[in-house]
Amino acid sequence: MKITCDKGTLKEGIQTVQRAVPLHPTLPILSNLLLEAKGSQLKLVATDLEMSVQCFIPVEVFDEGSITIPVRVIGDLVSNLPEAKVDLEVKEGEMVMKLRCERSSYNMNGLSVEEFPLLPEMGEEGYWEIGQKIFKEMIDKVIFSAASVTEGRAVLTGSLLVIEEGNFKMVATDGHRLSFVSLAVGGLPKEGVSIIVPTRALLELSRILSNQEKEKVKVTISENQVLFNLGSKLVSSRTIEGQFPDYRRVIPSDYKAKWKANVEELRGAMRRAVTMAREGTNTVKIVTEGDQLKISSFAQDVGQGEDLVKIEREGEDLEVAFNVSYLLDALARIESERAEVDLSGELSAAVIKPEGEENCLYVVMPVRVG
Repeated sequence: MKITCDKGTLKEGIQTVQRAVPLHPTLPILSNLLLEAKGSQLKLVATDLEMSVQCFIPVEVFDEGSITIPVRVIGDLVSNLPEAKVDLEVKEGEMVMKLRCERSSYNMNGLSVEEFPLLPEMGEEGYWEIGQKIFKEMIDKVIFSAASVTEGRAVLTGSLLVIEEGNFKMVATDGHRLSFVSLAVGGLPKEGVSIIVPTRALLELSRILSNQEKEKVKVTISENQVLFNLGSKLVSSRTIEGQFPDYRRVIPSDYKAKWKANVEELRGAMRRAVTMAREGTNTVKIVTEGDQLKISSFAQDVGQGEDLVKIEREGEDLEVAFNVSYLLDALARIESERAEVDLSGELSAAVIKPEGEENCLYVVMPVRVG
């Protein structure tokens, strides 16, 4: 293999794929990037066996070939090169890649590509498309509610992707809160789709999705795999098997009280409440007082405080308590000027959403306080 490319292009390609490399690889080869020169492109691949990321960058190819190189070595080295042309060369029969850039010259030991895991073969039959910017925004609006790998059931460590009746929906929950977003998208498959995609794969996908309105991502689903094709970048992942909770049953349909308030005022009150709450149980108590919400927090060794926020209200007076971090996470993703909070009781879940919208909402379970 012998190629020449721009340092900036090579650096961007490595950064695109390197986060797929596991922190604690079970096999030495999983610490490596696969580099394969063919035609006028260099393909870079990294995988942890559950997820893989591929990136194709334009290069000048003199001799086709391939090798795998430890990601930490090539990543750190390329990041610190001057902005200039980079030459990469692997002589036939050797497992050493020579790098040259201006007055720098390094030899990196590699491993054979035959040791690198084979990626699942997935064609583009039956793919559907969605705008990259829209998909990126949807991921951000739901993914924070998924359970971490160490604390949740497997099905809760990912997000549910659903296609039904011309709508693309995403749902995530950890059992204490739930995020839901739905969007009408043209060109979706007529048959229903329902898969659970791991959080790690969605985070990596979100990181490389474009913010350009016209850019699309092709989504292909097989028996236990999903492929997101962005053209020069691809993310593939195993899907999570199991039954995702019925999110429709989690979202309350009857309400005893409805509050409407300025989002910034609510955020500000919650941020101040965190100062006290985080030193205790991370809980805030919310009580209606006329046309105001009294938001109070308390920590035994720190102190106590309260904020008053003006609201428009319907229904009965309630006294409720919630994990303040969950409320802040939801409010951080509401882009409208005003938010609506619907409650069906003091020990029932609250639904937080942009005022007047039903296609984006957050459900937060209450906390019992003495």
